[in-house]
Amino acid sequence: MKLKFICLLSACLLVSCMGFVIKKNITGNYYLTAPDDDLQLSLTYGKPNEDVYSGIIESTVFAVGYNKDYII
Repeated sequence: MKLKFICLLSACLLVSCMGFVIKKNITGNYYLTAPDDDLQLSLTYGKPNEDVYSGIIESTVFAVGYNKDYII
C-alpha cells in the first residue's frame, strides 16, 4: 500500500512540472508565458537558462506591442 501511494504521488508531481504551454520571447528577458493554457497568458521577466520567471502582468494578456524602449 505504501509503495502504491509513493508511486501515485511521484506521478502527480512529475505531471505537474511539465513546463509552460506557451513561452515566447518578447524582447530581452521579457516573455509571454502560460503554464496550462492560453487563458493564463501573462507577461513575465525571467532568466531562461535558470527557468525562473517573475510575473509583471498576470493573466490574461491578449496582445503585446513593443519596441526597444517600451512594452504595451
